[in-house]
Amino acid sequence: MIGLARYLALLESAEKELSAALLAVAERHAREPEIWQTATFFARWSARHATRVKEFRKRFGPGTDKGSRKLGNALFQGVRRDGIGLVRDLHDLSTLAHFVHLGWDASLQAAKALRNRALVDAIGEMGAETDRQMAWLRTAIAAMAAQALAVPPELFSELVASRPKRPSSVPRRMIRESQLRRWIGLFSSVEGP
Repeated sequence: MIGLARYLALLESAEKELSAALLAVAERHAREPEIWQTATFFARWSARHATRVKEFRKRFGPGTDKGSRKLGNALFQGVRRDGIGLVRDLHDLSTLAHFVHLGWDASLQAAKALRNRALVDAIGEMGAETDRQMAWLRTAIAAMAAQALAVPPELFSELVASRPKRPSSVPRRMIRESQLRRWIGLFSSVEGP
């Protein structure tokens, strides 16, 4: 079972990375209401997955794996502004979500081999939610790519869009990761997409 413990550690770390990345993208592209709302919602899912995996890790023993942190550090490099920046951020989120998805697939096979019904059910549920995250990312990339990649940006509009937001433009004040985490915690029982 040591292999499963290590993979559960990888999944816990990967879900934390995905949650933090979703929050960072939501903050960076807060002027896009669908991106902000959906990314913060999916960040809650990933944070909840990490918590659930941690509970299972207590049953299967200690394990560590830094693979997801290495991947997270390799992604989201450079300045990301305007439509191209959004498409790149969504692309990187998709890469991270696929990493998580493959972790769920591998762990599901181990849970089935162990005949652990509780773990099979939990992984199946969390894996299905990760599938929904990936489907949204594919749809968002498809929706944004044509405009961002084929149409030259209007420089004045891009400058206006990149200036700091007024405190009232996004839920009452400027968004910071800590504020988003606090906000997510307050509404964690609310269901959405």
